[in-house]
Amino acid sequence: MIVLVLLLVVLLAMHHWVMEPVMAWGEALLELRALPWLAIATLAWLLAGPRSDRN
Repeated sequence: MIVLVLLLVVLLAMHHWVMEPVMAWGEALLELRALPWLAIATLAWLLAGPRSDRN
């Protein structure tokens, strides 16, 4: 019985420390929270023009 309680405690701790951050990153990725920042960065890169090799 004690082994089952310890197993439950370990599994709950793993869920709290491992799965919750992973789920938060997955949620941010699926909701595309970074999309406006990526769009601004892409627009700035396009507006910068071609790279010049002049010294």
